[in-house]
Amino acid sequence: MIYDKEKFFYSVKRSIPILIGYFPVGMAYGILMANAGYQFGWSVIISMFVYTGSLQMLMVSFLVNQIPLMTVAVTALLLNSRHIFYGLSFIEKFREYGIWKYFLIYGLTDENYSLLCSYKETDGVNEKWVHIFSTILLWVYWITFSGIGGLVRYLGNILPVAVMATLVIYCLRAVDLSSWAGFMPQLIAVAVTAGLHFWKGNTLLSVTGGTVCYMVLIRSVF
Repeated sequence: MIYDKEKFFYSVKRSIPILIGYFPVGMAYGILMANAGYQFGWSVIISMFVYTGSLQMLMVSFLVNQIPLMTVAVTALLLNSRHIFYGLSFIEKFREYGIWKYFLIYGLTDENYSLLCSYKETDGVNEKWVHIFSTILLWVYWITFSGIGGLVRYLGNILPVAVMATLVIYCLRAVDLSSWAGFMPQLIAVAVTAGLHFWKGNTLLSVTGGTVCYMVLIRSVF
């Protein structure tokens, strides 16, 4: 008898190729959602409940253009109608899985269908739990990568401002206003940072330039 954790890791091993494939597609979806103005949480929620990559990609433009709900419903039906035939081949099998059958029906994507169909009996491995674990893993992969894609794009928008603010706070945290040499290095460094940022629009360049300027001033000039 193989313990559940062994069945789980067996399922993980089988799902690795799909994990690799989900990475770029899920990330791309999350980034598309973020570019459309939706925070990464929306990517996660939609991936949890819609869970169909091709339709989710289309939904980005549907949401942006406020497409009528009926059009969305018809498109979803036509685009995913093939899943009806996927399910036909597993009707009898899923009936044996109790309440889990509802989640397995929901999670029967193209990729999961290929996993379930390619299952081969292995000594001590319970087919039911391999199917369940595989379905859960693929669902979690998709949700995770969608969220990461949206988060990466979101952080890309806010990090430049955050880094600039951190540099300014660092430069001004111990300013001595009682002397000329006390605040000039910080003031010049902030000015250089801001100037480079407006000139080149490159946060890394501007922060690096401002920091180097500050270090040179306090060590060699003031």
